[in-house]
This record gives sequence, structure tokens and C-alpha cells, in this order.
Amino acid sequence: MYYMGMNEKPLKTIEPRVGFNPFIEIGDVWRHRELLYLLAWRDYKVRYRQTIIGIAWAIFQPLMAMLAFVFIFGKFNQITDNGINYALFVYSGLVIWQFFSNSVSEASTSLVQSSQMITKIYFPRIIVPLAKIVTQFIDLGLSLVILAALMIYFHSFPTFVGLISVIPIVILLGIVSASIGIILSAFNVKYRDVQYALPYFIQMGLFFSPVIYSSASLGKYQWLLNLNPITGIINAFRSALFSLPVSWTSIGISCLITLMLFMAGMYYFMRAEGAFSDVI
Repeated sequence: MYYMGMNEKPLKTIEPRVGFNPFIEIGDVWRHRELLYLLAWRDYKVRYRQTIIGIAWAIFQPLMAMLAFVFIFGKFNQITDNGINYALFVYSGLVIWQFFSNSVSEASTSLVQSSQMITKIYFPRIIVPLAKIVTQFIDLGLSLVILAALMIYFHSFPTFVGLISVIPIVILLGIVSASIGIILSAFNVKYRDVQYALPYFIQMGLFFSPVIYSSASLGKYQWLLNLNPITGIINAFRSALFSLPVSWTSIGISCLITLMLFMAGMYYFMRAEGAFSDVI
């Protein structure tokens, strides 16, 4: 008879899941949260390794994009009707869009890039794309610092309630980014076309989101823009910071689409992860 030593842990039997229960996957992620933090920190250090300005790239990219958009479109007042400074208007949208686009882009290729680890050891596979999402929160924090500096410079000060409201908005942004990211990461394992097609759709998505223009500027076609879940998040973010009227319809649609994407993403990922080691 075999007696387990004091320092030994019982073996974990890996069996295929029966049915669809996303809470099981979430529980696995929580139990392996230390691995999630380690992978996120590793990815972040690797991203800026051997770069001259290092982490400053997180600030440089949205700042230069803002200057370009202000220079080109700043003279057209009809693209925004909320009365706030156009530089603040654009940068606040770019902060959200940069987080979303970078998260989805990096998460989509994460499983393929981690193929050696996936084929050798057991851990919840969903941790790999989620780690990419976590690293983006660091860049988001740096971008928000620059946004705060711009708001002080332009004498635009948010209310306390507005600042508190940013927290659930950022959480919603993280959920929708993770939902799309895990779907595309699972697709990319089997269909490598994702990594080639995604940059094009990300580039086009910028113009189908109210980053450089106001949703209201589309008039009767505004409802089409609301089908993009990032629309409600950007609008809510600006409403919180600049004390603008809140479009509850836009926010409600974003929340509903995010929930649908989350359930779809978890379902597909849990169905596909069993074959990752064979296909990847």
C-alpha cells in the first residue's frame, strides 16, 4: 500500500468536461491565479525588452495618434457636439481603443506562441490569453495618467461620482476584450488565418468606433454604431470624465453584447481546449 508523504499532494486526474459550466473554468483560473500573475509579468517584461524608451511606448502611441487626429480633424467642429476640447475627446477614446485592440491582438496569438508549454504541462489553457489582457491594464494605467495631466492642462475636472464610475467601465472593457480574445485565440489554434485577418479588422474597427467623432454625429444611423460594444464603453467613459449626458441605451446594449460574447467565448473555448495539444 502506498502512503502519501506529508509534503506530497494528491494527483490530479484530468478528465473531459461534461456539459457547459463556465464557473468551473473560472474556478480553475482562480486556483491558478499565481500562474496568471507570473505569465502576465513575464509577457510585460518581454514586450519592452531591448527597446530604447521601454514602457514609454504605452504613452507615446496614443499621444502621437491624438496629435495626428487633432491636426487633421480638429478644425471640423461638426464631428463632436459635446463642447469639450477635441484633444481630450480624442485621447479619451484612444485610451479605450488602444486597450481593446492590443488586448484582442495579443490574446488571439497567445496560445500558438505558448505551444511548447501547452503540450508539456497541465494548467487551465484560458490563463494564456487572459495573461495578455492583464498586461494591458498596466499600459491603461499609464495612459490614464497622461489623460489626467491633459485634463488639468485644459481645466477639465471630473466629479467624484464620475471618477468612481470609471471603475465598472474599465471592468466591462476588460470583460469584452477577454471574451473576444479567448474566442479568437481558440480559433487561431485551428485556423491560422485569424492572425493575418485580425490586423485589418482592428484597423477598420477604429473608424467604426466613436474614437475621433461623436456617436451623435451619425444622426439616425447612430443605432448601427451601438451594435459595436466598444461604443457604449467609450461613451460611458467620456460621460463619467466630462460630466456629459449618459446614454443608457448605448451602455445597456454594450452590457448585453458583452454578456453574449462572454458566454459564447467560454462555451467555444471549453469545447475546443481538449484538442489544443493535438492541433497546436
